[in-house]
Amino acid sequence: LDRYLDGGQLRVGRGALPPRWSGQGGPFLLKACAYLRHGEGAVARAAQAAIPELVDQALACPHREAHPQLYAIEGLLLLGEFDPAQRPLQALLGAHGGPAGLRESIDGGGRRSDVLAQALRAALLLDADAARQSTWRTLALELAQRVDARGRLPFVPKAEHRAARQRLLDSPVAKSIRYVHHQRRPHPQRWRDARPRVLLVSPFSVLPPAHGGARRIVELARASADHLDVLLLHDEAGATPRAATPDDPCFRAIHPVGGRPDSGDDWQSRWAAHAHAALRAELDRLIELTVSVRATPYSQPLLL
Repeated sequence: LDRYLDGGQLRVGRGALPPRWSGQGGPFLLKACAYLRHGEGAVARAAQAAIPELVDQALACPHREAHPQLYAIEGLLLLGEFDPAQRPLQALLGAHGGPAGLRESIDGGGRRSDVLAQALRAALLLDADAARQSTWRTLALELAQRVDARGRLPFVPKAEHRAARQRLLDSPVAKSIRYVHHQRRPHPQRWRDARPRVLLVSPFSVLPPAHGGARRIVELARASADHLDVLLLHDEAGATPRAATPDDPCFRAIHPVGGRPDSGDDWQSRWAAHAHAALRAELDRLIELTVSVRATPYSQPLLL
């Protein structure tokens, strides 16, 4: 844990981190410091030293997003600062119009289950009468009704999740997102200098190599891996991405695609099924992408 220290102080939230509240530090770290202070060594001392400033921030700077603000309130509760914690909780609820209007951010967003549960817990700890108040009882019932038959509590209500998913599926970028979701990159360096790129296209699943044709493709890629950057486009994608295989490192990038239709018995229909629309579209995309990323005369598709 010493790597999180800088001159004896916590360095979380410093440097080139993503522009999100979770990467920039702030009073939400109060909860983590409240736990870390019970440890031993330099990290525990740094956490203890950071607490006073974080308490001041938690009381004076309510966050526009509910999740980090509730983390700060939970930190105050862990420190036994029950009376001071009332102020940021009331400020948060006031900004959202009470428990019924509590959303991910003051600017909107969904009614996330974790945020609602955090707020309910804080209210019950800070106010002995909260359990009898209709607003909090209604919120507790809302959370209880989200629990499915297997005891799982979804991140957001199913209807809200389905609506967001449908908006994504209807968007122009849906197809590209699906490809990114399934593709794998076995090597941290995607392309190597002065290496020709070869795109291997297979109309059947190659990884893992469960038949002779797949094994031949894998061994061909393995034998040429020192001299070529080999990309694989193959027809394996299902509803969820497959796990990596030991043969993945034979390729620089792996792009599964699915959606092959059923074919008839004649060779013409089988040929058409193997070269179906989704495979052709991904082939066109990869040819364009490969050429645009690194302008090289060596990129060429090889249909097996």
